[in-house]
Amino acid sequence: MAHKLSLTPGSPPSLRGAPRAEVAAGTVSVALVDSNGAAVADEEIEFHVAHGESELLDAGNRAAAVIITRTDAAGSAPLPRLRFAECEGIGAVVAQSAHARVELPVLSTYAATALTVVAPTLADRDKAAGDVVGVTVVATDTGLSAPVPGLPVEVEIVSGCAGLRGCLGHYDIDPDLLGLKGVRTVGTRRLLMKVDGNRYHPMAASKTYNGALGVIRGVNKMMRGGFELIGDVKYHGENGIDGVFFNEATGRFAAFEAKWTSRGLRALKADSRGIVQGSMRWVSTRLLRGGRLDLFREFVSGKMDIYATIAHGSADTMVYRLLPALGKMGRLDVSAYQAALPMPW
Repeated sequence: MAHKLSLTPGSPPSLRGAPRAEVAAGTVSVALVDSNGAAVADEEIEFHVAHGESELLDAGNRAAAVIITRTDAAGSAPLPRLRFAECEGIGAVVAQSAHARVELPVLSTYAATALTVVAPTLADRDKAAGDVVGVTVVATDTGLSAPVPGLPVEVEIVSGCAGLRGCLGHYDIDPDLLGLKGVRTVGTRRLLMKVDGNRYHPMAASKTYNGALGVIRGVNKMMRGGFELIGDVKYHGENGIDGVFFNEATGRFAAFEAKWTSRGLRALKADSRGIVQGSMRWVSTRLLRGGRLDLFREFVSGKMDIYATIAHGSADTMVYRLLPALGKMGRLDVSAYQAALPMPW
C-alpha cells in the first residue's frame, strides 16, 4: 500500500541553528498517511543523518547513527533531539518508513547568533582607571532561544588607549577597561560595550606603582568634573605638576597634585625651600621650571585654580580645591594653602 510521509503542519521546512547548538526533540514532527489520507498508526519510523555532520541524540543524550520510533494514533512521529554540526554547513536528516521517506534540510550557521553582555552590568561600567573588571558575554541562538556552546570569541580594544597588558605607561598592570571594549565572534556581528569615565596618564619609569595609580585615579576624577587633561609639567625627572587641565565650560585652567595616601591632605609636603605642594608659589615655580610660559601667563592672570586628589586602596578618590593661605598682616602667603574645599565629583 502506498504511503506518504511529510512534515506535520506547523513544523519548520528546515532546521537552522548555530554550530553545536541543540534542537529539542519534537521541534519537528512527521506524519504518515495512507493513499486515502488516513493516519497510519504504530508504524516504524527511522531517523538518520543523510549527509552533513549534525548528530541525532538518543534518550541518554548520546550520538546515534539511527534512531527508530513509532507513529502515534495520529500517525505522527517526533524528530529526536538534534545537535548541529561543529562547523557551518548544510546537511540533511531523513525520516523514512517501509514505504515512504521525507528529507529535512539542516543548516548549521551563526546567522542568528547574538552576544549579550551580562557582566559588568550597566551600573558597574563606570570605573576608575586601574580597576580590574571581569567581562562576561552570553552567546544565544535567537532563532532557537538556545545557548551556543564552544563559540570562538575574540576580544579587542577598538577605541581608547587601553591594552590587555601594560596600558599604564611603563607599568605592567592588570587589564582595565578604558574607552570601548569590543567583543566579537567568528561569523557574527561585532558587539561594542561602552565603558565610561576611564582615562589614563602615562608615567615616567621612576614613578612607583602606587604613585602612578594615584595620578591615574586623580586624572580620572578631574575629568569627571568637566576638565580635559592638557598634560603634566615635569623637570629633572619627576619634579613638577602631576597634571594641568582646562574646563571648556568655565574657561578656567587647573593644576593638581595627586597623592596615594591614607594621610589625606597632610601628605602635601614642602620642598627644601619651604614651598608647599598645592600653593601658589609651587604652581608658578613649577610652570617656569618646566618651560610652560603659556600656562604661567594663564596662572598669573588668575585663570588657573589649584587642586589636590587623594586616593588610597578601594576608597573613592577625593578631590579638593586648595585656597591660598594668608600670612602676617593679612597678606597672601604664596608658599602655603589655607583651606581645602571638597569637590562633589
